[in-house]
Amino acid sequence: MPAAVETRRAEMKAKVEAQSAAFARPDDYARLRGSPTESWKEESRECIGCGACTHVCPTCYCLILNDESGAGDFVKVRSYDSCQWHGYARVASGASPRPRMDERFRHRYLCKLVSMKAEFGSLGCTGCGRCTEACAGGIDFREVVHRLMTAPQGGAQTAGIK
Repeated sequence: MPAAVETRRAEMKAKVEAQSAAFARPDDYARLRGSPTESWKEESRECIGCGACTHVCPTCYCLILNDESGAGDFVKVRSYDSCQWHGYARVASGASPRPRMDERFRHRYLCKLVSMKAEFGSLGCTGCGRCTEACAGGIDFREVVHRLMTAPQGGAQTAGIK
């Protein structure tokens, strides 16, 4: 490879590393569980619950199974679902396990960074940035994680979310 290409590649690598330094990935994100409810409410303020982040995420796998009627029979139809939607995981009585946006927002972050790591042995965030690009509210996943990981702990916790 020509020396000019190698030099340019080294320059670009240094720029990317410098830009990403503030978003270094720790080994353990369990600290996010201790973030106060008010912090999650503040971070979720711009979220409109559209689910764009989950639909472009390469590790989101939530689906919903619906019965649809056809020509005299019923067919099971599987389609994407989003944990950011109000109706996600709604039970037969109509109750939602996470009725507030901040609870759904928190759940997504904990799922990606804590639950998937515990369940599958690796993070559920690849760092691709698709969620940030797709977000209508302009939320940067990395910035939210950085703020919550560096913020003081304590305060009221979001009830019922582990």
